[in-house]
Amino acid sequence: MIIYDVENFPNPLRVRIALAEKNALDTVTFKPVDLMNAEHRSDAFLAKNPFAGVPVLELDDGTFIAECPAITEYIDHHFAGPALETDQHKEWGQKQHTRALKGLEYFDSVLAKTTYVAGDAFTVADITLWCGLVFGGFCNVTIPASLIHLQSWHDRVAIRPSITV
Repeated sequence: MIIYDVENFPNPLRVRIALAEKNALDTVTFKPVDLMNAEHRSDAFLAKNPFAGVPVLELDDGTFIAECPAITEYIDHHFAGPALETDQHKEWGQKQHTRALKGLEYFDSVLAKTTYVAGDAFTVADITLWCGLVFGGFCNVTIPASLIHLQSWHDRVAIRPSITV
């Protein structure tokens, strides 16, 4: 595996710490990216990460992972050692579920006054909420029946051609 990074930049540092915690620093090759000379904007680097950011993890099969949370999650699952992900105790999960429901209540109150999250037009805010609700479904967080404005928004958005792709 190869890690393209800039030593001591915040996100690359997170990856290095995760590797160190897994006693796996010696299993990867670090390749510095020369940001001062715009190496991250070169065609070769953009082929690895079109967003031009570091770090980037290149797996042995040529796959690239370009987001720090995804890289650290990969490291956590790929290497032996103590788990680095959030401790998922039942109490923690219940606390997060309550927090998610408060978020849904907030959006219901916003959607009581507008057609979409940011006003009368469908925007990235709606896309973000939609994707959050999809993820929530994986975590058994559903729209409570009492949140009629959010449910109405959900029903409108669900039939948009971009959503039904």
